[in-house]
Amino acid sequence: MNYKDKDSKSKVQSSSVETLSIEGLNHAYTPPELALLNTQLVEIINEDELDSANLLKLIEQRDELIQGLLDTFKNLEQQKEFALAERDVNNRLITLCNQLFKQSESALMQLVKGQKAIKKYKK
Repeated sequence: MNYKDKDSKSKVQSSSVETLSIEGLNHAYTPPELALLNTQLVEIINEDELDSANLLKLIEQRDELIQGLLDTFKNLEQQKEFALAERDVNNRLITLCNQLFKQSESALMQLVKGQKAIKKYKK
């Protein structure tokens, strides 16, 4: 069943978690360096086994990049449009990560229940 192992990979059944497409992360104001990070995020999220450590690393890199990009806009209207588009993308990522967290939490509960049952059986 679902579990988290030593190397930060957790098995995720893709049918119970929304699939993410690159179109869901890119928008009219997405620069090439952000598009590259978005592609890497989509690949990690859509893998059969989720590498949660790498996912967190990419999300943190993405956040730092976006913070830096916000400072580069000379036109305040473009900066506002970029920020609004990124807010929508971030909401999608938050929803997806919450689904993954709930799935991992459920798998952990199943594991704990199984361990308790084994201990009870051994007595």
